[in-house]
Amino acid sequence: MAIKSRRLAPPHSQFHIADRSATGRDVPREFSPDRQINAASGYIIIGVLPDCDGPTTVSIGAADEIEPETELACDRVLDTPTHIVRVFTTDRRTILVQSVPSGHTRVRIWVNDRKWADKVVIGLG
Repeated sequence: MAIKSRRLAPPHSQFHIADRSATGRDVPREFSPDRQINAASGYIIIGVLPDCDGPTTVSIGAADEIEPETELACDRVLDTPTHIVRVFTTDRRTILVQSVPSGHTRVRIWVNDRKWADKVVIGLG
């Protein structure tokens, strides 16, 4: 699994991480804008640097191939019934896509700042 990266200023200063089949019904029910990461069994929302302040780099790849230089912010299992993890924006624009071997995927997220991250690394597996 190759490491993929993109640099952009996402709308609403958020990236969403979910299986390709996820819908609005899967969004975390107890969303709090005060938390950097809000998650449910099949959906993760991560707050990043405000889009008006500049771009954020987001990377995704196999956890054992990633060498994060940042702080671990999340470690959980994500439901991935289609075996496709997608990183997308609030307007549903797909940023990164990664195949995974299982219907349940361990997701670790590292950030360089616990409030206004401009570097996010997503390790799968």
